[in-house]
Amino acid sequence: MCTLTCIAISLIIAATIYYLRFVRTKPKLDIPSRDRVVVVSGAAGGFGTAICRDLLSRFNARVIGLDISKEVMEKVYSEELKQYGSERLSFIECNICKLEECEKASERIAQILKEWKTDRVFALVNNAGVSNSPKCTERMGIVEYPEDELLDVFGSNLFGHVRMTRLLYPLMKDGQDGHNGAIINVASVAGLLALGFFGFYTSSKFAMVGFTDSLRREMKSLGKKGLRVTCIEPGFSKTAILNLKPQADTEFGRIGVIREKKSAAILRNAQPPKVIGDAICEQIFSSNNLPHLIIDYWYMRLVYLFLYYTGLDL
Repeated sequence: MCTLTCIAISLIIAATIYYLRFVRTKPKLDIPSRDRVVVVSGAAGGFGTAICRDLLSRFNARVIGLDISKEVMEKVYSEELKQYGSERLSFIECNICKLEECEKASERIAQILKEWKTDRVFALVNNAGVSNSPKCTERMGIVEYPEDELLDVFGSNLFGHVRMTRLLYPLMKDGQDGHNGAIINVASVAGLLALGFFGFYTSSKFAMVGFTDSLRREMKSLGKKGLRVTCIEPGFSKTAILNLKPQADTEFGRIGVIREKKSAAILRNAQPPKVIGDAICEQIFSSNNLPHLIIDYWYMRLVYLFLYYTGLDL
């Protein structure tokens, strides 16, 4: 009886939060977007591509894309380069896991602003991320991974974003038009609900949520001079993150294989990246942007909220 009562209360709480977050609070889209400069990391694919294309076509903004390969970005956006040219779209090769590359990227961004005859980055979208280290060939349990897996995953999913936020902040503050700039950090539902057998991915996303909350509260303490901050928490989406490496033949790897089979239906029902891209852009140009935004099908949102408040496993 007690269990049923707890489940009923959790469902009521989840439904209430769902209404307040996703029905009542719709983005106002009340901030002018034309020619605003937005920096997007992880621009070569997945959410990054969707964000950049939406910024260019729907919002008439200017985009500076960051990724580990400039050549790949130029290939991905070949049509956009023809249509919008270098006055609206620019690329910087940058591995955000490396401090020196982040510093060079911030210097290059300052140069691009001068070339575009503007002095401000309006928004930074910290989007880059990996599920495993590029060197990883097999997935296993957290206690089985080598040290470089920890450093590579946290470097891409957290440390690089902290660096870019710190380095670009001087180029983002003190807007003269009355509209505060924005920092959008892309975490994951895995940063709210721990997923087993995803190694350090879910741990780094929890850290990203915490970093964003702290940053938001600090910016809010500045009053009208503070930047707006939103943490985006997408559910399962059709990006390269789902191109999972095979599980290793280890103690935890063998269990991971079984767990993946149980969650196969959820993976097949993953949402398209464009949904996330559209929502992120709307948060950038809305004065009522949310502290947190879970993005997924409505029924999956309710599932996440229910699991969050009951502590049950996915």
